Amino acid sequence: MDMDSYIPVPLFGKDHWSTLAYAEIVMVECGGFQIGFDVRMRQCRRNYRVMREMCRRPKRVKQGPDMGCMWEPKYSTALADKQTVDGHDDWHCIQDMAEAGFFTAGGQIVGAEACEPGVILHLSPAGRAVVEQIRAHKAAGGTFGNFHETLKLETAGV
Repeated sequence: MDMDSYIPVPLFGKDHWSTLAYAEIVMVECGGFQIGFDVRMRQCRRNYRVMREMCRRPKRVKQGPDMGCMWEPKYSTALADKQTVDGHDDWHCIQDMAEAGFFTAGGQIVGAEACEPGVILHLSPAGRAVVEQIRAHKAAGGTFGNFHETLKLETAGV
């Protein structure tokens, strides 16, 4: 699998699930999740430049020379089957989740093509159902790394 392929939900690993949990927190606290320069999201230099150009005043910007550093393979996305997708970052994870139907924008369920800087995402009913499962899993002592073992896709409508 390469970084430009959409990862199917059954292969989502800890990086996808932790990114979804983070995006949900931002959605609750900020009234939506806007893809923009966010220091907590792992992103490569290409995405940094695009985000900086398209989203000039994003929230939580930290200025400094360490931002936008070269992508290191060790930060690539880990999948449930223990594979790593080189160059796949948090923006890719968001696109994978959008392609799976986890997000809306403007009240409509959106795909990966809508995941651009400036677009404000919210959870779709399927996204909310998955986040509820994540919270229950974590509350029971589970980890993002083993969430795929308890995920019930049919319950989420995925």
